[in-house]
Amino acid sequence: MDNERIKSIRDYLKMNQTAFSAQMGMPQAHLSEIENGKKAINKKILYGIAIKYPEINIRWILTGEGEMTRNKNADEMPVQTSNNIGNKNSNLFPFPSHSPEYEFLQKIIADKDSHIADLRRSIALLEKSLMGK
Repeated sequence: MDNERIKSIRDYLKMNQTAFSAQMGMPQAHLSEIENGKKAINKKILYGIAIKYPEINIRWILTGEGEMTRNKNADEMPVQTSNNIGNKNSNLFPFPSHSPEYEFLQKIIADKDSHIADLRRSIALLEKSLMGK
């Protein structure tokens, strides 16, 4: 089960629940519930693992297929530079663009972009109301 795979990742990283949950930006109790099968793995933890630990195979977390760690071949690992940060066409993820992992992270980014756009519209409305226009 995927909850056991999260514990395996934490063991591989030699982190206790407190340290790993802090890295993932979640309470330790929430991580404990995930590892004990009481809660499902969510997008936030998958995204956090994909970004902070690119050597971890997201497909393995989701399906159990393959190995926990990815091949650290230099061809697989993209280089993040100031020229491609924020460029939606650049491949900053450590997996091929046709993979389920890539599509999953692209969806998260699209959701976040939509949320940011909504917040910007709200800010503009608030600024208008404060300016009396």
